[in-house]
Amino acid sequence: MGIVSSKKNISTGVITAMTGQVEAASIVNKAYIKQLFNTTVITGMNFYPYEFDLNYIMGKLSNEEAAVMLPFCLCLGMPVFMYTIVLEKE
Repeated sequence: MGIVSSKKNISTGVITAMTGQVEAASIVNKAYIKQLFNTTVITGMNFYPYEFDLNYIMGKLSNEEAAVMLPFCLCLGMPVFMYTIVLEKE
């Protein structure tokens, strides 16, 4: 979906499908409220800047590392454990 501004001669194509659906619903709601109550509603979507949080990212990274390393360590320990059980059963 694209937007063309006739005043500034600028065209953009940054609206995604979800954003377009929200904007379309907003336009319908504003028209409905204006027709019934003669009131103008001002709405819009705000995209706030992304804040880089190093502690959060490092926490996620350590959790993912643990989720990968635990099964790997268990797989490495399993043959030793099985060998010990077999020796004990002999």
